Amino acid sequence: MVNGLIFRQDTMIGNFDTPAIWTKSDRVEQLIPVHENWNWITFGVEPPSEYCDLVFTPQYKGWNVLVKDENTFSQSSGSIFNGPLKLAVNIMYKLRIQRTPKTTDAVLDPLLSVSGRQPAAEEIPVSLRPGWNWLPYTPLTTKRASVALAGAQPKKGDMIKSQTAVSIYGTYGWEGTLLALEPGHGYLYFSTDSTAKSFVYPADLYQPHALLAAPAWSELSQTRSAQTTSNKRLAAQAYTAYPSNMTMTIRLMDGEAVVDTCEIAAYIGGECRGAVRAHTDSLYYLVIAGDGAGQPMELRTVINGEEIVIDKTLTFVSDNHIGTPWEPYVIQLNPAQGMEEIEASATLGGYRKILINGILYIVHPDGKMYDVTGKKFDIF
Repeated sequence: MVNGLIFRQDTMIGNFDTPAIWTKSDRVEQLIPVHENWNWITFGVEPPSEYCDLVFTPQYKGWNVLVKDENTFSQSSGSIFNGPLKLAVNIMYKLRIQRTPKTTDAVLDPLLSVSGRQPAAEEIPVSLRPGWNWLPYTPLTTKRASVALAGAQPKKGDMIKSQTAVSIYGTYGWEGTLLALEPGHGYLYFSTDSTAKSFVYPADLYQPHALLAAPAWSELSQTRSAQTTSNKRLAAQAYTAYPSNMTMTIRLMDGEAVVDTCEIAAYIGGECRGAVRAHTDSLYYLVIAGDGAGQPMELRTVINGEEIVIDKTLTFVSDNHIGTPWEPYVIQLNPAQGMEEIEASATLGGYRKILINGILYIVHPDGKMYDVTGKKFDIF
């Protein structure tokens, strides 16, 4: 690498016998997209320091910055970080950036710049344990989930999700709205395997030609199109306002007909926490932002210009998932259609047994309905 080289007109440096030798640096600059509030990020290069002050303060001095991994955190109220967290490559972090009185009118730099050596694939294997894992994505190029995650040998029921999209591994591979993994982003991965394992991302994603290649815009645009069909006005802010989320795979029915022309939104405390339109498989892969557990939820849609509540039986639980592509959570817009009464006699004491889409329910004399486990449903 040449330092201090100054341009001088008509000057030649080096000749045939004694050429100037320039040595290529192994340092790579990674630009990580960030926004206010919560971001799920990964360093694909070795950060210049393990200390948050030296990585975040140069660009975000005056901002309230919180960085955490699965076990610990560090936080700054403007410049000095407090906390035991030490930064490293190949770890997924949740990063929160908030305004302070000093940055009330400031414009947030949308690209966190990190320069360092990019380790080879074999140097940074990714560990997966049974259940949920904070998944780092270290390649500096966008790649389809089916290719990027091939080394993980996913099994049916495995899941990967971002702050705004989710996919589930099924018979035909990854199904859902998260089609590609993007550099600088972090993900959550659910492993159905009974034992811990590790894998590496494809080695060719770390080669110099991969870094210089054009981004896979076709893959990226597919992912983003699935995300941006939601009601941006209400849902987009919620995805970054909370550190966690839960997900659902929903099939919307009108009697015997599948409904794939609606938008389903999740509300908690009157706030829209997520919204999605039907995917190409006619399923709704809904990501619901939040934190903690126990908050009652309402699922809503719009029919003939009128917003209606289509489900209010569920509560929010961080990292919970309801439904799969092969057994989706079914919501019936018109329960009276698709309902079959199979037994109603005096011997039942006024109780009725009915089938709705093949599921047995017991209707009490007061009109309240329960499934065979005793769970109450309010769908009439």
